[in-house]
Amino acid sequence: MVRVDDGTFDVEAAAAWVELLGRYRPPDAADDWVSRSMFPLVEAAAAVPRLRAMYPWTSHSSLNFSLSQSFRVWGAEGFPGIHAGPGLYSVVAAPWRDGRVLLETGDPVAAVTFVDRWFRDHATA
Repeated sequence: MVRVDDGTFDVEAAAAWVELLGRYRPPDAADDWVSRSMFPLVEAAAAVPRLRAMYPWTSHSSLNFSLSQSFRVWGAEGFPGIHAGPGLYSVVAAPWRDGRVLLETGDPVAAVTFVDRWFRDHATA
């Protein structure tokens, strides 16, 4: 089980969300599919209180979530992540393990909603 606190506002996590939104804000380059795919995903996740309270991290066009800002535990927590591709968002179980796809959708909000529900369903009191 995972403990996720809905009400906590972590200053470091908040700064990381601001940095990610700035990093993936689409430039004018038409060939930048990464920003065009990642920005709506990061924007949707940042709007969800449960996910915004967590520390976001990215790797290989994937948005992942952690209870820690230490990169040493990223991927070891067993949380799902969301891979962004041109027109497709894949929710993947435990990104650094088996890579099992839990959901594929063209809608970044649907992918974020799925992950938010995963955390809700796996959280402890």
